[in-house]
Amino acid sequence: MIRRSTDMILNYSSQQMLQTWRRCAGLEPVGSACSVQRFDGIDIDSRLTEMMRQWMLGLLDNGDFRLLGPPADATPMINVSVSGYSADIVADPAVRRLCTIRLSGWQREADVVDEATIVSVLALQANPFARAGTSSPIAWRDKSGIVHAIPADGSSTVVSAKAYIDAGPDVYRIDERALATINQFINNHLNNLPI
Repeated sequence: MIRRSTDMILNYSSQQMLQTWRRCAGLEPVGSACSVQRFDGIDIDSRLTEMMRQWMLGLLDNGDFRLLGPPADATPMINVSVSGYSADIVADPAVRRLCTIRLSGWQREADVVDEATIVSVLALQANPFARAGTSSPIAWRDKSGIVHAIPADGSSTVVSAKAYIDAGPDVYRIDERALATINQFINNHLNNLPI
C-alpha cells in the first residue's frame, strides 16, 4: 500500500500566491464574455500583495507549526552571547521564530518555548541541584522576543538550530493547510478597515 505523506509542502512564487489570493478574494476566475475597465480605482494586486506579506509574516511569527511544515536549518544565522550560566541567542533578522536550539556541550536540543509556559522551571534555576543541565537544557522566548538558553558557559557555541525563516516577499513556503486560512484573513482584514 502506498501511503501519502500527511504534510504537503507548497512552494509558491509571489505571482502564484497572488493568483491564489485573487481566487480567495473572489476576483478570479473572470468571465471572458465581458470586459470592464476602470482607471480611478485602487490597485487590487498591490493591495493583495501587501496583505499576502502580512499573512505570511504572521504565520512565521505566530502561526500553527502544522501550517508551515518543518522548520529550516538556521545554525549559521544564530550567535550566542553568554552571561554567567545562561546565554542570549542572537539571530539574523530573517529568523522569524526559533524553534529548537542545541549548544555545544548539550546532550540534546531544547525546544524554544514561551516564557509563560515554563515559569515554574525558571524558578528552579537558582537551585544548583534542580536547574537545567546538559542532559535537560531549556530555551525560552521572553516577552520582548529575546531567546535565552540554559546551561551555557564562555565556550558555548551553536551546534544546531531550527527556525522559521523569512525567505522574502517572493517566496511562499507553506503547508497546503495554510491556504484554508486565507479567506478568514481577508475577511478579518476587510472588517477592520475604516469606513
